[in-house]
Amino acid sequence: MWENDAFLIRKGMAHTNPNAFTYISWSNMIKKYIDMQSEAATLRRLNTLENNLKLIQSLRSQQKVESNESHKQVCATCKKGQSGETIWCDSCKAGYINGKKVECKNCFEGKTGKKVWCDSCKVGYADKSKITCKDCFDKGTTCEKCKNKVNDK
Repeated sequence: MWENDAFLIRKGMAHTNPNAFTYISWSNMIKKYIDMQSEAATLRRLNTLENNLKLIQSLRSQQKVESNESHKQVCATCKKGQSGETIWCDSCKAGYINGKKVECKNCFEGKTGKKVWCDSCKVGYADKSKITCKDCFDKGTTCEKCKNKVNDK
């Protein structure tokens, strides 16, 4: 206990002023010491948290700057597509066919000549033509339902 400055000061005060401090008040002194150490630990943790927060904020701001720079560089691909080239930009998740933007990668692949069914858009493409019926797409010919629809009209 004598290594701690707070105890040394309180013990010295108890000896110099015996009427105000008695040896019986050691328990109160220890309680106060524990409270002081607890508050000191809390302040240290808060200081560490504040420093970590500042570090995280600076890293986020650096990432925003870097992502803006990389996005500008990657969008050169989009500029090619907007000028009329058929191209897919992975970073922007968009494709261009004859200067027109296509949001869905499956639809982009279908429009460029692959045989693809897009579940999210509920359309398929075969030989660059759009097919809206899943059965017709799977069979490769017009299904009975679609033939009946045409005959009913």
